[in-house]
Amino acid sequence: MSRLVVVCVALLVAAAALEGAARFGAGAAMRGIALLAVAGVAATVALAGVARRVLGAVLAAAGAAGALAVSGTGGTVLAGLGIVLLVAAGAALLVAERSLARPGARYAARDPHRHEVDPDRRAWDELDAGRDPTQE
Repeated sequence: MSRLVVVCVALLVAAAALEGAARFGAGAAMRGIALLAVAGVAATVALAGVARRVLGAVLAAAGAAGALAVSGTGGTVLAGLGIVLLVAAGAALLVAERSLARPGARYAARDPHRHEVDPDRRAWDELDAGRDPTQE
């Protein structure tokens, strides 16, 4: 399983736990943080680079704020689980963003200054440039 999938699953489980905590009376703020976690899944898949790191910081900060918003009711175990998962997923986005998959990256335009290493492609490039690849 890729790291990106693990982060997305952690965000979804965090959202479910926080929603459950809100239903058990752990505080109305838990429902809003749960919605943020669900939106974080879509944003995690859509973003890359610095934007994804900023998202990680926002998610981790929301988890920390959720820890302060938990009241002493029956939903605190669920809230705690959701908060821990949310902070962990945010930290993973913040720290390990470069190692996460970037959906759609294979369709991005190639760098024109990057040279292909495929020898078959090199021969075609030589022909395209008007040179004979068989001549030294």
